[in-house]
Amino acid sequence: MWLLGEQRTLASPLPNWGAYVGGPFSPDASDFGERLTQWYRHGAEAYFTERLALFAGRAGADFRGLRLSEAKTRWGYCRADGWIGINWRLMQAPQWVGDYVVVHELIHRHHPNHQAAFWQA
Repeated sequence: MWLLGEQRTLASPLPNWGAYVGGPFSPDASDFGERLTQWYRHGAEAYFTERLALFAGRAGADFRGLRLSEAKTRWGYCRADGWIGINWRLMQAPQWVGDYVVVHELIHRHHPNHQAAFWQA
């Protein structure tokens, strides 16, 4: 499995985000994929909430909250009402990729499109 850009095995130490429902993982379990997804989603919620709070101050941007995304074609979104969506699968990508998406979406709080002012921010 991948976690923040590092390949891990289930035997290696993993952050405990409290999602070990029903005991430790077993790749042979019939619900393994579902439980692993649940673990990633739970971790993504905690991790990206923290990253949004960190970068919001630096970007001078406020946001209403985080919603995890299941999108197949984009990594994040920013709604006009302040909700920011981040694809939970970014937990598998290197940290800098997730941080880029977080900052990208926060900048949309100032510039709602991808015109020149957005890229200059």
